[in-house]
Amino acid sequence: MSDIETRFTKAVWLIRNGPPKADTSNEEKLKIYALFKQATEGDVTGSQPYSVQFEKRAKWDAWNANKGMSKEEAMKKYCELMDADPNWENHEALKNMPAGWKVGDK
Repeated sequence: MSDIETRFTKAVWLIRNGPPKADTSNEEKLKIYALFKQATEGDVTGSQPYSVQFEKRAKWDAWNANKGMSKEEAMKKYCELMDADPNWENHEALKNMPAGWKVGDK
């Protein structure tokens, strides 16, 4: 596993299992979602949801904004968002991350 894949895996674990950040805006959440999807699935597929489907449309639009970005670049950008907290890689919650845990695991 490359360094960026290792960092990305830790970042995803922390987002899923760490304490919620009360000050995370919807815009930040959409960026995190879109970069996660780009890193794990590649370019968005399917048609754009109707504008009245607010949440689905916002997620689709955010993911589509990353179209053409490599999975590795998306992982890097995801980790850069996490770097807003310079100590995130030493967070207490990461001590509970099972050895060998992968992003696709529950």
